[in-house]
Amino acid sequence: MTYSYQWFSAPKEISIVCPVCQKEALFQFASVFHVEKKQDRIFFETHPAFETTTVYDSYTYTHKFCVIFYPALNSNPELKNFLECHKGLDNSVSHLIKDKGVVFCPSCLLKRKHILNWPQEAYYCIDYKGQLLWAFHRPAFVSIYDYIQAKIRDRHVAGHFIYLLHIPSHFLTQHARAEVSKKMRRLLLRV
Repeated sequence: MTYSYQWFSAPKEISIVCPVCQKEALFQFASVFHVEKKQDRIFFETHPAFETTTVYDSYTYTHKFCVIFYPALNSNPELKNFLECHKGLDNSVSHLIKDKGVVFCPSCLLKRKHILNWPQEAYYCIDYKGQLLWAFHRPAFVSIYDYIQAKIRDRHVAGHFIYLLHIPSHFLTQHARAEVSKKMRRLLLRV
């Protein structure tokens, strides 16, 4: 796979395979904040709604004290407002923790914390000759399907054209078109 395809930024919610019933579930990423003031750390370490950790930031070569918050599990609006208004928090560290969040399955009503194993857990994912072609959600997968099916491929016409810029060429060859399209169509009809 190409580097840009693997590390393309994700939306706040993505479709994954439910760990319990294997149907389509939603994964919402946790909010991650950096807390600079030491006096504020005590509040977050003792509050049950937050997880805390220290993460090494390779950009600044420092260890950062981070707070992890799961908005989907906490319906308390005061906590959400506190996080939005708190001046000691910096959410620019969200790239340091990319795998924590909440999974919600409408089929079996599962709702819990989850550590994401991407792209292996992607719901909209097919395997072609040992490589995975995935999309974050159904609309993006449909755009990729339409693009692969097209005889004349124009990346700027499709609805989710930004995803199309990152598809590995392995899936775009004329030889791959029939088999990849068949697998994608089967997945789209399953839903």
